[in-house]
Amino acid sequence: AEAMLDGVYGHIDRLRSMVIGTVEPQHTALSDAALARIEGVARDLVTTIPWVGGAGFVAALDTVDREHRYWNWWMRSAEGVSRLHPPRNASASAEYAYESMQWFRDGQAGMPSVFGPFVDFAGVNQLVILCAQPVMERGVFLGVVGADLVIDRVEIHLVRILRKLEDVA
Repeated sequence: AEAMLDGVYGHIDRLRSMVIGTVEPQHTALSDAALARIEGVARDLVTTIPWVGGAGFVAALDTVDREHRYWNWWMRSAEGVSRLHPPRNASASAEYAYESMQWFRDGQAGMPSVFGPFVDFAGVNQLVILCAQPVMERGVFLGVVGADLVIDRVEIHLVRILRKLEDVA
């Protein structure tokens, strides 16, 4: 079970390193071109680990050039892996205010977060746990990287592991 989570966090750490590597030495704004390079890592996480339903980077406000809010989140669906676009309210005029979410506020405080379980209606539409890590560079909060673990897939994998254990009773 520990190795299973280590695999997820290994990808999350790669994603965090990739975001930090996009920061220009003279400022902390992230360019669109630089952020395009992180897509492969997020897509790889969602594609290669069957219990991950979504993964990516959610930027601190006004950190990405020309964007107030920015997220680069990828999700698995029946059609494959695709980029998730932020949900809007019923009037389609307001963006999803992720900065008010606990997992994002934990990141702003420099703390990793395990959030949930909750129904991720905006992405994989399943019960998930979000594992998130803050992205900090030179003391500046750039955002959060993370992965949505789909509970029923995690459970299936853990049951398989537990069935292989010898009866110790």
